[in-house]
Amino acid sequence: MRGWAHVITSTRSSWLPGDSRGFRSHEHKIHSSGDYRSPPPDGEHEGLRRFVESICVNAVSLSTDQRRVALDAIVEKLISINVRAAVVCCAEKHAHALIHVGTDDAVVIFGRAKQLASHRLRNKLEGKIWGRSSHVVRIRDESHFERARNYILEHEREGAAIWKPSNESIPPTHR
Repeated sequence: MRGWAHVITSTRSSWLPGDSRGFRSHEHKIHSSGDYRSPPPDGEHEGLRRFVESICVNAVSLSTDQRRVALDAIVEKLISINVRAAVVCCAEKHAHALIHVGTDDAVVIFGRAKQLASHRLRNKLEGKIWGRSSHVVRIRDESHFERARNYILEHEREGAAIWKPSNESIPPTHR
């Protein structure tokens, strides 16, 4: 399972400091007492949330058609740079990918894919589309790989555009 990474990225301004799903600021200087699985108490950091929402006017939500365009561009770029993907999804406010990057930096690799998606959506959305960076979780073992893959596939129920290879067996080997 070496070299596989679960990459998570958000659309611009979709998960801000003070978010009711929990949050961590840069370098964890401020963070909530919960997370998206176990949210913090109602109203925690309410003042911060209101302030951040007042200065962030360009939050991005992708329509169903835009999700498909972004997904197709991400997959196209990953294929063109010879990065194997087990599954990729693009939802209204975030995207996931389970990709084999070896020892390379998954943030940089996925950033190139996000860049192509941004270019493809340029005539439909103004300004920046994606958040500043991506979060990467390196896959530890086969069980972790399957849990991550299934988690990403579950996003289809929420309306995410999903891509998976045509051959369903994804050997957890090198690209």
